[in-house]
Amino acid sequence: MSSVVLKWLLLGQIGIDITLAIVFVFALRKFVYFQRENLLETATDKVGPFLTEAKRVAGQFRLQLKEKHRLVKSLNVELDRRIASLNVLLNRADVLLSSGIGSERPSASGNLIPSNSQQSQIIGLAKQGRNAKEIAKMLSLPRGEVELVLELKRKFIRLRKQR
Repeated sequence: MSSVVLKWLLLGQIGIDITLAIVFVFALRKFVYFQRENLLETATDKVGPFLTEAKRVAGQFRLQLKEKHRLVKSLNVELDRRIASLNVLLNRADVLLSSGIGSERPSASGNLIPSNSQQSQIIGLAKQGRNAKEIAKMLSLPRGEVELVLELKRKFIRLRKQR
């Protein structure tokens, strides 16, 4: 849940609190106007449960906000961890590319052939016009892995053309 949604929820809670305060003030003014002790006791008996319920709901809302905040924090930590992991993988790929080490070897026809059969399947399906999402679904692989193989293939082709 984003901070924008949390802000809206907080504004909603503030609006409810202000509305309850206004209703309470108007009710109190009406009670003073009639100046009847019996009417005041009756009104207090009627408003009391509403205030108790409002306090209970506000407490639940506060707990929900805390839980949402904790969840957003944990999601951010997990996202940061995954981004760091992807950066490490990309750095490794760049090092392999720059050192000239690759998992491809030229075939007799001069085309690049990956040594890994799964990579071969990915590249073959890409040549057939499939996109990364379709390939990932067909081979039961993570989409990011398919995209990484295709990106490395493009980089190896550029590297070969530069030589």
